[in-house]
Formats: sequence, C-alpha cells, structure tokens
Amino acid sequence: MTSVIPDLEWYKAQNPLKGSPHRCPFGAAEYCPKYAASAQLLVIQKIWDAPSPSTAKLEASVNIAKSTAIDDHPYVISSGSDNDQRHSYCNFCPEVLAKAFGIFVSHLSDHLSETDYRDYRQRLLLQGVDESHPHYRWRDYTPQHYTDCDRYSILYGQRTQIPTPKYDLRGSQFGGGFAETVEGNQAGGQIKN
Repeated sequence: MTSVIPDLEWYKAQNPLKGSPHRCPFGAAEYCPKYAASAQLLVIQKIWDAPSPSTAKLEASVNIAKSTAIDDHPYVISSGSDNDQRHSYCNFCPEVLAKAFGIFVSHLSDHLSETDYRDYRQRLLLQGVDESHPHYRWRDYTPQHYTDCDRYSILYGQRTQIPTPKYDLRGSQFGGGFAETVEGNQAGGQIKN
C-alpha cells in the first residue's frame, strides 16, 4: 500500500527546481499530447465533465508529438469491466488525474469488486488509516510529479516551440481586473489576508 497522499501539498514539496512552477507548465491539451489524450479519454468515458480538447488543440498536440519524436510512445490506457465501469488508468498525465480525482498520480487501480472493496476498507480501518486517505477509493496508485513525467523532459527540451504566457498571475491577489497599460486614475481598496 502506498502511504503517500499525493495531494497538492505533496506535489508542491516534490518540486526539485527552486523557483519553477508548482504545476506543469505544459499542462494543457494544446501543449502536451499526454495531457490531451488523458483528458479526452476521461471525457469520453464520462468520468470528467471538463470540456473535451478542441480539434485545433488536439491537432496542435499531435504536431508537438511529431516534432518531439514522442508520438510512438505508448499513450494512456484505461481498462475496466464488461459493464463499462473503468477500473484502471495507466500512463495518464498526473495533472489531468488531479483535476478529475484530486491526487497527482500516473496510475490508478480501482478495487476489483465490492467484496474486495469491503475487505480492503476493513483492513484500512483496523490499521487506523484515516478515511480521507486515497486508498479508501483506490486499491493502488503511483504518485508522480510532472518533472518525473516522460513527456515533460522532452517538451522542456523543445520549449521554444511552446508559447509562454506574457504574465504569470498564479498566486497573485488583485482586485478589479488586470490591464497591461493603465491611463488615468484608479480608485480601490486594500486587500487583507
């Protein structure tokens, strides 16, 4: 059993590069084919209600895959039972699975049956494992930080092809909006934490 809870705090602590983003800079369908494939599969399976990547975004990620020689690498895999309930997710983008399930992992395995789930749950309770632990939902999982992703290193090496935002306002606090050039007077208040 994996004892690590790969939530956002764990994810931030895993970042090996000081000053680098806490989240994957390629975490969008138009930048990363693994992200696009992961998101598309979860949307198709009606597991994630996020908007499906647009055709233009998918074409852009396919072009990136071709230009970075990663299009022949195995894509995401999902398997399940005959009644179409998905039980296993393999080689997924951890950013996508975090948005869908709340944990940063590349592999997830569901409990095999209701009996398996009950037995496993009983064992966790006897071990004193907190009920918020992901093992109450998932039988097994593999935590992964974006810097350990096979796609990240390749995309990072090709980053000149990826447009970067002009401003990174993650974590910023501002009121009333943002403008690059402001002419005139501004009235406002103070932000207090």
